[in-house]
Amino acid sequence: MLRKILKKLLPKKVFQKVEDESKKWFLECPQCGYSISYWAAGGVRAYAKSKGKRTLGLCPQCKKLQFFKVIKKEV
Repeated sequence: MLRKILKKLLPKKVFQKVEDESKKWFLECPQCGYSISYWAAGGVRAYAKSKGKRTLGLCPQCKKLQFFKVIKKEV
């Protein structure tokens, strides 16, 4: 939903930067190592800085409720 709103409000070039930046941020399961980008998970995370941030979610691989590590990777 948020992505649809941003796409309509932001200029195309700015929205593309937000998408590119969101694809560099990943959610990683501490139990099994499963990893997915914020963008692929349906989220938006752009121009952010974090150290030790975690977010709660259900891991589709190990089927456990986990606090996923939020990490930035250069892809």
